Amino acid sequence: LANVVYPGFIFFMLLFASCAQIITCFSRSQATAPDININGSFILNCESNVLSVSVLGDVMLLVAYVWAFYIFRYSETEHLSTLIETVFLSYNNRLIRQSQRRLVFVLLTFLLMGVVWVLFSSLATVVRIFALKLHEPTTTISWFLSNSTDPTSFKSPIENTSQYDIVHYTFLSVAVLGFIFFDLLYIAVVINYSSQCQLLHFYVRNIKDKVRHKAYQLGDAVREIYRVHEFLRVLNGKLSFVTSLVFFIFLQGAVSSYMDYMNVKSGNTIGIIVGLANLIQWTTAAMLPVIQASRLTAACKGLRKLGLEIGSRPFVYSDTPQLVLDSFLLYTHATNFRAKLGFVSIKAEYIFGFLFFLGLLFSLYPVFVSFRFAAWI
Repeated sequence: LANVVYPGFIFFMLLFASCAQIITCFSRSQATAPDININGSFILNCESNVLSVSVLGDVMLLVAYVWAFYIFRYSETEHLSTLIETVFLSYNNRLIRQSQRRLVFVLLTFLLMGVVWVLFSSLATVVRIFALKLHEPTTTISWFLSNSTDPTSFKSPIENTSQYDIVHYTFLSVAVLGFIFFDLLYIAVVINYSSQCQLLHFYVRNIKDKVRHKAYQLGDAVREIYRVHEFLRVLNGKLSFVTSLVFFIFLQGAVSSYMDYMNVKSGNTIGIIVGLANLIQWTTAAMLPVIQASRLTAACKGLRKLGLEIGSRPFVYSDTPQLVLDSFLLYTHATNFRAKLGFVSIKAEYIFGFLFFLGLLFSLYPVFVSFRFAAWI
């Protein structure tokens, strides 16, 4: 029963929070406060692109949850535990540079990073409430305004003010509580993907160290390299597509936060702080899987040079037949392992090229760095 009730509760909580977020116009990438109406009340207008920003992101989040639940519960139930066990058992030679304690420390660091990110996101959500003036009783969501043609009119379809406050704060509470579930889902997918990339990075480096020191025969090395291929195939499969959905949400949040940050007015201190927090929140979350995938691709690229490296060393494999060395050289050179996000291979060259193009775009078109609160930029 718990296997049905618990996932169902999480799904409906995500669904209700998505609806509450749209109803309350509570954008997690918005930092500007609503304008003051003539009669002194605050009106919070939803973004004009609410369909492409909020609705699309929420739909992708729900799809990511259902897909991730299927993967971890039914499809690849033992993949992560098998990978951890394989990597830990491979560190059984004194010649390698790392130890099992180093693995534990790195994995705990990833977990700690996830906890810190969730806490930072929750704190930013609370501050965002004050920036958008959602805590003010006089703040009215644009959805609740009457369809009056008089721009000075400010009348809620809910005539009873206390009744409107109940509805408003109920939806706001559901949205804030749901954001915690959002963040936990985000960070679970990202940390899982990043941890597997790190484990495979350790595993590949371990294989290269053992081959260089002749800790096992080349036939055993071939089998170990093939195991890397199998683990990488699973990583680049369903889990990669789920991570790419979450990565798209992060990227969308970062772009939307940057565009909104440009419109923060001078003197709006809380808006500047919240806008900066929005950028940090979404950018750091988007960077982690990309960096880990690029590091894994770079490590796997070193496997292609491993056969040539040992073939040029005259003493370590001096007693190995030349036919075996040539076979190992051909096998390693044929490997083309890459970490992927969706269908896209992640390489450091692509990342630096994108950053170079982005910097060139910003330098040639000052409109992209024109901030209202900092005209001197």
